[in-house]
Amino acid sequence: MRIGFFIEPKGIILKRIQFWKQLVRKNLKNQKYLNHPPHSTIAVFDLKKKIKINFLKSIFRDFSCNSFNVKIANSSIFYEDPITNGDTLHLKIKKNVNLSKLQIKILKSFKKIDAYLKKNKKFNIKKFQKNLDMFGYPFVGKEWLPHFTIASVKSNSNNKKIIFKDFLNKNISKKIFKIKFISVWLIKGDNHKRLFKIYLK
Repeated sequence: MRIGFFIEPKGIILKRIQFWKQLVRKNLKNQKYLNHPPHSTIAVFDLKKKIKINFLKSIFRDFSCNSFNVKIANSSIFYEDPITNGDTLHLKIKKNVNLSKLQIKILKSFKKIDAYLKKNKKFNIKKFQKNLDMFGYPFVGKEWLPHFTIASVKSNSNNKKIIFKDFLNKNISKKIFKIKFISVWLIKGDNHKRLFKIYLK
């Protein structure tokens, strides 16, 4: 069982993500992450066995955090993304103190069921492995680069170069949005199902 904690975009940012997903699909066919709902991952946990949604909700019954603003830094690409072996188009989110604190709160809340977490993955990067062993998720603190993914592209098409150039030039930096809730998702491969939302104050 895999559970994800996401930030969902809205307004102009959501529309921009949807626009680029459609453009990539039209010109480069089906690419990894295109079918994923627009989101930024705070953390993803692999569990040893299924747990009930009500039990999962109970973990966050006393969760408390104020809503806050975040800003899009720029359009960017992870070239030769080690996770996908493709080039991953994304909108980079400027990390701030509130965002970092939110991630740590989510991770600490989930440690209540630490015995349920799978931690058998092995990373060559020591910090990733340390984070996985401690929290059940490798990308924590400085190793967490919050972003909204468009797609991870594997293609030799000439359209790829044109789309990548346009994507980097169509900058939407300094767009601000308020995080009012965190959504919790059940993940099965490319299929995502929202289970519930954790509302912020």
